[in-house]
Amino acid sequence: MKEWRQLAYMGAGLSLSLIIGVIIIFETAVKQRDLAYKEVETYKSALNVEINKHAAREAAKQAEKETEWNRFIEALIFVESSGDSQAVGDGGKAVGVLQIHPSWIEDVNAVGYHFALNDRYDRGKSIAIFNAYHDIYNPERNIERAIHLHNPGAGVAYRDRIINQMNQLKN
Repeated sequence: MKEWRQLAYMGAGLSLSLIIGVIIIFETAVKQRDLAYKEVETYKSALNVEINKHAAREAAKQAEKETEWNRFIEALIFVESSGDSQAVGDGGKAVGVLQIHPSWIEDVNAVGYHFALNDRYDRGKSIAIFNAYHDIYNPERNIERAIHLHNPGAGVAYRDRIINQMNQLKN
C-alpha cells in the first residue's frame, strides 16, 4: 500500500507539473497574441494616417481644381459679357453673362435638367446651365476643352484673353 501512495504522489506531482506547463504555454500564447494585436493596431494606425494624408491631398487637389474652375467661369463671364446679365450676342442667339445658346438648354434638359431659355439672363442660373453642360461634355473640367466647347471657332487670342483674365483674378 505504501508503494501505491508513493505512485499516487508521483502522479499528482507529474499532473501538477503538466498543469503548470500548460498554464505557462497558455500565458505565453496569450502574450504573443496580445503582441500581435498591438502590432496590427500599430499597422492600422499608421495605415489610417497614410490614408488620411492621401485623402487630404486629394481634397486639396479637388478644392484647387474647383477654385480654378470657378476662376475660369468668372474670367469667361468677363470676356463674354463684362458681367452684363442682359448681354446679347451672336445675332441674338447667345444671351446672358455667359452668352449661352438655346442648344445648350436643349442639351442639358435632354438629360434631366429643367432650364428655360430665360434662365440664361440670370447669372446664377447661367452658371448652373454652364456647369450642367460641362457635366455632360467635359466632366473632368478641362479648361482648354471648356474654352473650345464654349466658342469652337475662336482662336488663340480668345483663349489668351480668358487665361489672362484668370491670372488677374488669381492675384
